[in-house]
Formats: sequence, structure tokens, C-alpha cells
Amino acid sequence: MTKPNRLVKVIIGFALYVVTAPLQANLIEQDVELATCHLHIHKTNATIDNHGPLFVMIEGVPLSALIYRKLALSLADNMSAQSILIDFPGVGKSFLKGESYTWSDHRQCIKSYLLTLPPHIVMTSDLSTPVVAPLMRQSVPIRGMIISNGVIKPSIAEPPFPMSFFRCCPQAALNASTWIPNAVLRNRIKEIGIGREATADHAEIDTLAKEMDVNGYTGLANIMPGFTLDAAADMEVSEALTTTLPLLYLWGTLDPVLGEHYKYLPALQANQQLVLYPQASHYPMLDHHREMARDIEIWYKKQFVIEMNAYNASEK
Repeated sequence: MTKPNRLVKVIIGFALYVVTAPLQANLIEQDVELATCHLHIHKTNATIDNHGPLFVMIEGVPLSALIYRKLALSLADNMSAQSILIDFPGVGKSFLKGESYTWSDHRQCIKSYLLTLPPHIVMTSDLSTPVVAPLMRQSVPIRGMIISNGVIKPSIAEPPFPMSFFRCCPQAALNASTWIPNAVLRNRIKEIGIGREATADHAEIDTLAKEMDVNGYTGLANIMPGFTLDAAADMEVSEALTTTLPLLYLWGTLDPVLGEHYKYLPALQANQQLVLYPQASHYPMLDHHREMARDIEIWYKKQFVIEMNAYNASEK
């Protein structure tokens, strides 16, 4: 695995600050050093009025967790919630410290950070779902989980281009990536991720594409070959989703990659809810963040009614 030297890290960090500054409004940026990894996170501003729940949002690949920014701010307005947005290790400014990038390696990294937090609700999408979901069966202070277009059955997952290229031929893909124009990245995000273009923030999409371009593709060359997309991974996810913790599935059915994966969910129980967005694609948090915030609030009030009653009583 190739690691950038200190000068390169400084240059990348400054460039990322310049291109992501518009997305970082209302967010606090932080780097967290852990035994097995380095995590880059953003937090919504915590104030004396933040009496609501804590959400921890982890995006998969290839975009940074800033993709959750609008959703996090909507939850702050609607529920006085605080959110922590975590770059998936190998994406953005987060990385694992070892040579291996397996499900287990990612899971250990995320677990070590979640253990430092008070009780929270974790939200995942894409490849972060198989990493995080099994943690619900471990001693981690997760109170509930929200999954948006996550990989539910890894054995049938087919990573789209250029992820498929990085999976089969990481070094060749890394060499070719230096020639990818930013416009290609921007259009790819729109093609795969946006279902309702009229409500999408195109400036935000442009910034996410620039961030990905500036950060480079070394992380993807590490990540994509490391995951085993097999029956064993299927079983880990399936067993995790039989939890008694509250679960909310928010799904964009226009997603050309994972739009059908909600059909592989275990039979829904009383603690679980599925909401489909027929006009949303792979990144519903970009063009359906208001609907998602509304549905999260409804679900939270239903699943955590005792806590909400106590909170409302304290406000009187």
C-alpha cells in the first residue's frame, strides 16, 4: 500500500480545504488518531439547544462523508440533533494504518471510534453497511441503525465503473486515474446518484467531484480489492439485520447499482421500517435530504417514544 509522505499530505490537505470549504459551512472538522486507523470527521455545531439524538453517518465509496451535510443540517433543524460525519477509511482523508483493507480491518477501525462516543444512531450506505451492521451484535453503544442504499447481499454486488476497474486491476486503474477529467467524475455522480435532478444542488456535486479528484485514487486501489463479495459476507449482514435494535431502511429505487437490494432484506419485524423513494437513486441524501430528515424524525419518535416523552416533559 502506498502512503503519501508528509509534504504530499500537507499539499493534499490544503487543496481539500480549498475545494470543500463551501460544504464545510456549519460543520466542525476534526482528525482522530486511533490504533489501527486515522479518521477524518465533520461534526455539526453542538449548542446548548442540542437536546436531540446523536447520529453517526458513514458513507461508503467513493465520496467523502460530506455527502451527508444537508441531511445532517436538516436533522439539526428538525430534531435538535447532532451529527458526526465520518470519511470511510481509504476515502477522503481517512485511512487504515496497515496494508490490509478487509471488512474486518474496516470494522475494527470504526468500532474503536464508536466506543468513544455516547449512545448514538449510526447511518450507513453502500459498502459501509457490511462493515458497520455486524457491530450491532457487539458491545458498541449503537441505539439504532439507518441504512440508505447499502450493500445487503455482497455476493451479488457488482461495483460500477470505475470501482470495478479498481477491484480487478488496482495498479492499472491507479495509473489511468491521472487522466480522468473532473467533468467525468461529476457526470458519473449524477448518472449513478441523482434521481431528481431538479432538486439536486449541482454546486455541491461539483465540489464532491473536485474533492475526489484532489484526494486521488490511492485509497480506492487499497479498498476495492480488499473486500470479499461472497456468501460469508452475506451471512454476516443477514445475521446482523436480525437485531432487536430499531432499524430504518431508506431506499432510492432508481439506483442502478443497489436499487433492488432492499428486496434481500430479512422479513421486516416490528422494530424495522422500510421507506422507498421511487424518484431517488444511489445518493438520496443529495436530492431527497428533506424527505429523509422527515422520515427519520417520524421513525425516531415512534421507536424511541419513551425517550421523546421524557424530553418533551423536560421542556415544559
